[in-house]
Amino acid sequence: MKKNYLFICLCLFQISTSLGQGIQNLIPTNTATHTAIKNGSWFDTSVWSTGNVPGNGAIVVIPFGTSVTYQGQSEAHIFAIRVDGEFICSQPNTNEVTTLKFDTFIGTLNSYVGFIANNSSDGNINISITPFDIEGYKSSSILWNSTARSYYSDGATTYKVTKNVGPDKRFNSYEEALAGNTNVTETSKTIYDDGIGVTGRYNWDPAQFSIGLITMGELEILGKEKLNMSKLAEDALKNQTKIVLEDFPTGWKSGDQLIITRGGNMNSSGNGEDEVSIASITSNTINLGSGLLKNHEGRPSDNLHCYVGNLSRNVNFSSGSTVNVHHRAHVMAMHNNTNIQIRNASFKDMGRTDKSHL
Repeated sequence: MKKNYLFICLCLFQISTSLGQGIQNLIPTNTATHTAIKNGSWFDTSVWSTGNVPGNGAIVVIPFGTSVTYQGQSEAHIFAIRVDGEFICSQPNTNEVTTLKFDTFIGTLNSYVGFIANNSSDGNINISITPFDIEGYKSSSILWNSTARSYYSDGATTYKVTKNVGPDKRFNSYEEALAGNTNVTETSKTIYDDGIGVTGRYNWDPAQFSIGLITMGELEILGKEKLNMSKLAEDALKNQTKIVLEDFPTGWKSGDQLIITRGGNMNSSGNGEDEVSIASITSNTINLGSGLLKNHEGRPSDNLHCYVGNLSRNVNFSSGSTVNVHHRAHVMAMHNNTNIQIRNASFKDMGRTDKSHL
């Protein structure tokens, strides 16, 4: 048994090591356009090897032992950020917003990456993970060196395959599966082009890590504390412009987006869900920006209640493009059991799983 256990551990170590190496090789340091040469602000020109702040198409490397802080707004579409050292994104001013737009961000094994705005006086952090037009950029710019030009590519031939599975598709037991008759037969194969999405990048990104935030070191994504959800203290009906909560709405403010769930009263034909915004708050009473479209009636005798959830956060990650599923962003944190914290942040339109093909 000990031998089997050792074999499993070795296999897991090899898989983990291979995955880690794959991520580190995703953005090689010799492709960098901007390398941090000292600690300081992203927006300080003296921090960078080039003497200028990273702009459109930049490939940024923050070496081990170097710390770069990011606080401010930028319209630049950064292609890639590799953090071997430390990257801290913040916004300490209540009425200000920090913005960052990139295609791919990796934190290697010894890195620390933070997106932190969890004090009551902090402002907002908005991160847009948006696919970058690699081929279009290479044809019109000289910022990338020859290594970067040859390494990064898009538009490799990709096929869309359809298939038939059967005749047996589902089994109720392992024994039925062993005795079953299941074959996968390819029925068509056509060339597929997702534009500037992830599938045409497989020559340098076979695991489809790009268009995302991937970390193997420490990661902290911390927004302001707030009440996540509360029961309705009383039923709310169609056309009402206010609701009453059972709990005090700590951290809620005007402009926040709410979702109100359907209730348990099956006799109400108008029951449903509503998405509304907060106009103002008086104690536990929420005045809404518009009237309710549905009824929200609970059935307390059966412990069935309506709930109100607050969807708004001050730290936000979103996909910059959702037209094609292969353009959508993803976030992955792994290999660190010491410090991965994600609290009070929103992730909108993320993920590339297409359930219609399952």
